[in-house]
Amino acid sequence: MADHPRFGPAGVPAMLRQMGAKLEDVPKLLRVEELDAFEYAAVRWGQKPQMRQEEAEKLGAEARRNDVLLSMHGSYYINLAGDAETVEASKRRLIACATAAKWMGAYVLVFHAGFYCGAGKTETYRKTVQAITEVAETLKAEGITNVSLVQRRWVGTANSAP
Repeated sequence: MADHPRFGPAGVPAMLRQMGAKLEDVPKLLRVEELDAFEYAAVRWGQKPQMRQEEAEKLGAEARRNDVLLSMHGSYYINLAGDAETVEASKRRLIACATAAKWMGAYVLVFHAGFYCGAGKTETYRKTVQAITEVAETLKAEGITNVSLVQRRWVGTANSAP
């Protein structure tokens, strides 16, 4: 974790993409702009990591070399309060993101847990806590202990904006 406030973008800035920068170039280019944090946006990921381990490790190495703190924003396609099939798919998405976060050395995986799906707050909370507990147990069993899970506090209806 950082010993001082860090600032940087969530996702690769459009300017860097237009320049044709590779993902591993991002930390160095951010430092040129006097930024020292980067949140990798895995927001459209499915149930398997959507990047190669080698690519993630290169990003992590460059981030450490340039003193850029890495975090990851997990898939938007997560609803830990949905039906059983949706919850299982959501857990696999979180595990995929946490796996890549470990590869790159991101210290935290931020995600939105889901929405009510017509259930009350108590039932939604119970289901969400159960699913997060199961994900945490799986991550521990797979040796992913250096990535914290942080749920952003947005639990709304299917039609409400975050």
